[in-house]
Amino acid sequence: MHGLFFLDMEISKLYEIFITSEGISTDTRTIKKGQIYFALKGKNFDGNRFVKDAIGKGAIAVIADDSNIQENNKIYTVKDSLHFLQKLALYHRKAMKVPIIAITGSNGKTTTKELLYNVLSQKYNVLKTEGNLNNHIGVPLTLLKIKKTNELAIIEMGANHLNDIQELCEIADPDYGLITNVGKAHLGEFGSFENIIQTKTEMYRYLAGKGTVFLNSKNEILRTNKPKNLEVILYLDERVEVVESADNYLSLSYKGQIINTQLFGSYNVENVIAAIEIGAYFKVSLEQAKSGIESYFPENMRSQVKMIQGVKFVIDSYNANLSSMKASIDSFKNFSEEKILILGDMHEMGIYADEVHKEIQNYIESDQYFDIIFIGQHFFDNRIIESASYYMELSNYLTKVDTSAFENKAVLLKGSRSMGLEKVLNSFKKV
Repeated sequence: MHGLFFLDMEISKLYEIFITSEGISTDTRTIKKGQIYFALKGKNFDGNRFVKDAIGKGAIAVIADDSNIQENNKIYTVKDSLHFLQKLALYHRKAMKVPIIAITGSNGKTTTKELLYNVLSQKYNVLKTEGNLNNHIGVPLTLLKIKKTNELAIIEMGANHLNDIQELCEIADPDYGLITNVGKAHLGEFGSFENIIQTKTEMYRYLAGKGTVFLNSKNEILRTNKPKNLEVILYLDERVEVVESADNYLSLSYKGQIINTQLFGSYNVENVIAAIEIGAYFKVSLEQAKSGIESYFPENMRSQVKMIQGVKFVIDSYNANLSSMKASIDSFKNFSEEKILILGDMHEMGIYADEVHKEIQNYIESDQYFDIIFIGQHFFDNRIIESASYYMELSNYLTKVDTSAFENKAVLLKGSRSMGLEKVLNSFKKV
């Protein structure tokens, strides 16, 4: 049978196959029998090359965009496989009619998503974005996992360029939105801080006149960049106090309750309160929200505190930009132990790289630390602190690390994910 070309109006035909399938796959290495395979293309890969593999492993249908692929009655040829995946996701989202909360922001969006999921799950069956699958592929894949049993869905949205959030909103068609904050992340891609503000607030403009946003009452940038016809629910209006904690985890006092989190950093107050107050909007009680917050344990190098061989490691190295690095340093100052900073380069800063790496060094009060270690080309090329150590590569530092010098101290690991700072921990696990 000749490969079929799907017009946009024929998305319903594939949907009939989808609702009887075992889901979607974009990787033949992990595909399961009964799934639909989407052959996606990128700079370094072309899924069209693996169409036969997908069919051989039990795919019930293949969506490809290479007209030269040998004809097969399971192959459906479209103009653009990714675009068709996105359209299928929107079609499914509308069919399921599950209220969607979209979350974006320069910092804290994944932590806020996880906290909100824990809060809302106290009362509802909730779907969430897994990990940080928050781009033009990850968002539709998450939407296609919505089931009739789900009562709410939380969709994380990331952005590297202008119009990214607008496009993701068009795919997910959210009912509610939250922008955690706007900071100097991905400056290299956006070109300016003003472009970052423009991109993040695309969510506000999409929801204007038809949706609701939750807005941090303390965030002047977000308050001054919202459309007039946008329905807004303010949070962080209530008095919140950070409570001193002997174990350095964040504890806070809110509406007469002491909430003990397993998160490092007072900057997470905004994330915690966002989850609690959005939960309250959906009729989750404070007692339920407290239970959800306190049961959340951070993973993937986000705001974690670990004791290894008598050394207290603060691991906050999933990502890094100017604002998040300053926030981590501020919170780390409160540790009573002698302190060591190990900071890795902030990537994706573009022409601002020299500027931001100098600014962070000038921000550090070097006399407060037992030792300061910088790792990466940008820090090395912009050395400022005479008492600090600088290494161009992490491997250079790992060959010289003296674990005995860390005994009974607290260590902050902060840097972009690609720096791999978690490898420092291996030096101590071997002791």
